[in-house]
Amino acid sequence: ARRHGTSVAVAYLDLDGFKPINDRCGHDVGDEVLRLAAMRLRGALRETDTLARIGGDEFVAVITDLEQPDDWRPVVERMLSVIRAPIRHGDDTLQVTASIGVTLYPEDDNEPEVLLRHADLALYQAKQSGKNRYCCFDARIDREQHERRSLIQALSEGIERGELRLYLQPRVELASGRVEGAEALVRWQHPSRGLLSPGAFIPSVENDDSIVRLGIWM
Repeated sequence: ARRHGTSVAVAYLDLDGFKPINDRCGHDVGDEVLRLAAMRLRGALRETDTLARIGGDEFVAVITDLEQPDDWRPVVERMLSVIRAPIRHGDDTLQVTASIGVTLYPEDDNEPEVLLRHADLALYQAKQSGKNRYCCFDARIDREQHERRSLIQALSEGIERGELRLYLQPRVELASGRVEGAEALVRWQHPSRGLLSPGAFIPSVENDDSIVRLGIWM
């Protein structure tokens, strides 16, 4: 891709519904389903692409020489389509689907091991979204999640180091000027970013266990 100025898609695929077939029909049937899935996937790819079974019911396809960044989509859609086709086994009809995670180089400018991990993360998203579909890795979302995890870790450490401050902001009746009460607001005396308002860190931790620790401290 670097040499020719093209793109490469790494597609991480997992068979949905394979385990029940393996458990119900036995490992011999399961092995036959895997062999058939491999043949179908190989037929969906182009001669320049590479397919590997990396364990269990997981496959990886490397889709190369993409002149346009979106040229991988028809290939992946064919992969989904061929896996959906019913499988005849005696008098029974078996069926599996696929969930696929895709990452694209050089948009995702990383080493091969990292590209595989990112495609796997996109696969997990496809599973969570209902299976029988593909999802593309979003480097921006990954950066945001990494920043959120770093902020959560830093806040936990900040609580331990006593970096939080509690401010009481008076509530004043405008007509009389009388103080009616006070609102308690937390601030974080961050070691490098200075005094942070709640809006700078509360939204990132409100769905994490650290929000409980913060509430106990307050």
